[in-house]
Amino acid sequence: MTTYHIISLGCFKNQTDSETANSYMLSAGFSPADSVEDADIIIVNTCGFIEDAKKESISVILDATDVVDESGNSAQRKKLVVAGCLSQRYPEELRADMPEIDFLYGVIDEKFVSSMCDALSIDYKNNKAPQFHRVPLIESPYEYIKIAEGCSNNCSYCAIPLIRGPHKSYSPKEILKDVAEAIDRGASELILIAQDTTSYRYKDDNIISLIRMVATAAPECWVRLLYCHPDRVTDELIELFTTVPNLVPYIDIPFQHVSQDIVSDMNRSGSYNKYMKLIQKIRSANPRIAIRSTFMVGYPGETEKQFEELLSFAQEACIDRGGAFIYSPEDNTPAAEKDDVPFECKVERYNRLSAALEEGFLSAITRRLKERVPVLVEEQTGPDSWIGRSWYDAPEVDGVFFLTGTGNLLNSIVEATVTDVENFDLAGEL
Repeated sequence: MTTYHIISLGCFKNQTDSETANSYMLSAGFSPADSVEDADIIIVNTCGFIEDAKKESISVILDATDVVDESGNSAQRKKLVVAGCLSQRYPEELRADMPEIDFLYGVIDEKFVSSMCDALSIDYKNNKAPQFHRVPLIESPYEYIKIAEGCSNNCSYCAIPLIRGPHKSYSPKEILKDVAEAIDRGASELILIAQDTTSYRYKDDNIISLIRMVATAAPECWVRLLYCHPDRVTDELIELFTTVPNLVPYIDIPFQHVSQDIVSDMNRSGSYNKYMKLIQKIRSANPRIAIRSTFMVGYPGETEKQFEELLSFAQEACIDRGGAFIYSPEDNTPAAEKDDVPFECKVERYNRLSAALEEGFLSAITRRLKERVPVLVEEQTGPDSWIGRSWYDAPEVDGVFFLTGTGNLLNSIVEATVTDVENFDLAGEL
């Protein structure tokens, strides 16, 4: 039986594409391998969002070519398949610069496996309807539920619309099928994702009704919401965090910047005061809520005064979770034509903003001391010691919870008292 191994790079949205590819490969009769060395087909699902992601994708492809080359030139030679955002955006460049790639594909969809097999002359089961919508690459107590594809915000710095196309919401029926499959696999947390979850709209349903549907379909699961555009965080959405019991008090709002001129040039609408009022409104409605955000430094034209405004906002807002990143010009985006902030200046501003954000994180997390919080237990590290996450922390991007307690707690949600703060992580006991 032909084996394959998927390497998934980039964001969680790309991860769901890899899981979709995994489902299609299994349905077509292929067998998963634990490593590239054990696989007949190596599939690299690339990211091409920012410069660092492109470099990582290229590095991983090069590593994979070494494994392929070592397999020799016989009929048993491994095949290298490259898909995803990078190949969607730069197919000709990759073909020219990396002839070692056996098959190149763009963003993974329902035609991926059949196109690959036809191009590589590989026999397969022509199953047009796989048994499962997605099959995770690794077992986990949480799963990402992608609710839409693409983006229509057209922010001046972002290449996503060029790669993924305009926003297209999935039907509630399709999403709830994905939810049901995740529950059957034992998921305790469902994380709703899209390029912009607040833009969700399918016929008469919007993000509000969708959250209610998902929460009702999975009453024993946490439901978490990521990637909320600040312009569309409405009073009705804020209210859900107090009225939907299993919607965790956590919201991810990528503000990016707060200087009104910078925000306007980004093709967004907002300002220091508007965003601060939004934060105050959210915390007033639910004082326990955790707010996550990201901020960009070095956007074209950013002056020291505008950066100081961003720095002041970070200090005042006391964001619970998040971070800074350095602007990098993306081909064919409006902002790329006017990249004028020296790199050394970008790095210096990044370091200053990161330090300010860390102070805010520590202040915010210290407020959790002595709180009783739900914790999803994910790993046992000793007879009475565990690692999990409180509902204030999304997986992989935020902190963890070091838990002391007896019994069989793995993959369960328990109530714990916060007794200590260790760097940016919480610690506590049952």
